[in-house]
Amino acid sequence: MQNNPEIEQIVDAAVKMARDRHHEYVMTEHVLLSLIRHEPFHRVLEKFGTDVNRLDQELESYLASIATLVSTQDIQPKKTNALERVFNRALTQVLFTGRRTISTIDLYLAMMSENNSHAHYFLLKYGVQKKEFAEFYSQLQAKRC
Repeated sequence: MQNNPEIEQIVDAAVKMARDRHHEYVMTEHVLLSLIRHEPFHRVLEKFGTDVNRLDQELESYLASIATLVSTQDIQPKKTNALERVFNRALTQVLFTGRRTISTIDLYLAMMSENNSHAHYFLLKYGVQKKEFAEFYSQLQAKRC
């Protein structure tokens, strides 16, 4: 398995987000916010018709409202079990397709399989349905090739 600098950048930004908020945990919602702020993925969401700015604002408000995860110490945030499952699911998808790196669509699809998460809820609320978005994403990729 090879590291994907794009995914590393997204994860690093999510960890920084959690650390800046003094959150003890990096959650799926931190990674989602980082993912939608990642310019290439942001553009795909906009082309899909998603109001990405409102989604961003709502996720930002949600993360700001979480007081139970706040630590007074300066600590390195840990991944939640849900986020661990997301990355394991994304890795499994990559291995089953014979690829060598996780991409943004793998991360998105893995998040959408985490049904009991606010990330999943927010994506559905803004119309980013798993099947339709995956097909749209594939069509965009096919046009680039």
